Amino acid sequence: LFIFTHGRGVYTANTRTLAASVKPYVQSDLSIFPNPIKDKMEIETSQQIAKVEIYSLLGQKVLSSNNKQMDVSQLVAGQYIVQVTFKNNVVEMRKIIKN
Repeated sequence: LFIFTHGRGVYTANTRTLAASVKPYVQSDLSIFPNPIKDKMEIETSQQIAKVEIYSLLGQKVLSSNNKQMDVSQLVAGQYIVQVTFKNNVVEMRKIIKN
């Protein structure tokens, strides 16, 4: 790999020694329903859940739990991101709509 800059020189790197570390995508069995949600949200998965966090689209954490069922009635209507962390430290996210 050669990198040429404007006025700063030339840089090189041997890319043959770099190991590819791309993990294969494994389709999850995680599902969140109903979506759109009114008052109660349910998570269905075969994996053990460590924690569930709900974030606004601005990145603010608005709810947190470690249960597969959550009461979301206090949330205002809008879109949210649900972040599920499993016991094996795998993290998955889904978008939900709150009515």
